[in-house]
Amino acid sequence: MKEKMSWVLGVLLLLGGGIRPAFSLDRAADRQGISQGRSGRSAAGLDRALVRKDWTQDFSLTQSSSSRLDAVKAVFQGKHPRAAKSLRAAFLQEPRASIRVWMIRAENHISPGHLKFLSAALKDPSVFVREAAVVALGESKKPQSAQILAALLPSEPDSGARMTICFWLGQLGGSQAVAALSQVLSADKDPNVRLQATQSLKNIGTGSALSALRQAAKDPNARVREAAR
Repeated sequence: MKEKMSWVLGVLLLLGGGIRPAFSLDRAADRQGISQGRSGRSAAGLDRALVRKDWTQDFSLTQSSSSRLDAVKAVFQGKHPRAAKSLRAAFLQEPRASIRVWMIRAENHISPGHLKFLSAALKDPSVFVREAAVVALGESKKPQSAQILAALLPSEPDSGARMTICFWLGQLGGSQAVAALSQVLSADKDPNVRLQATQSLKNIGTGSALSALRQAAKDPNARVREAAR
């Protein structure tokens, strides 16, 4: 009789969920478990599992947009290096610009200045994505960053994005940055962009940069002329 009762109790425990694995790879559930006092050993096991896991499915379009965004933010916060390749592949298929912006942030957090990936992002139809790629390139401070941004500047259709490029060229410096900013002073129709180019040339401060400011001193816009002084 005791053996039969033990067998019934065992079945009830299984059906009721009394027996479960140490942790799940469902990150939402695991985060909840940690916040509710999961032991240090279980949390460490979760961290190791996330480092080893394949993130491809997390970024798949079969997931909801909110789930995809949560996955990208988890990569950004946790800096999981194995996610980088899956992230770059998913970027090309991701329909939501807001998620693509986060993908750039996460990728740049894992491997700063991945030039091939960021160069592709600079051609994105969304200006917000393009600006995120500009910022990522600027923050990486790689030698090629100024060259890429200088080449992009004349063809960028959005004036706000051109201002962002001008700003980062001013941070990066170099002869290519000076040449691109000088071209802005003579060719860009937006006075706000010319103003940013003027400020960036002053920030670079080399002889060639200061010489280029002579063009700004003759600008039809008073703010640009004032900034060139």
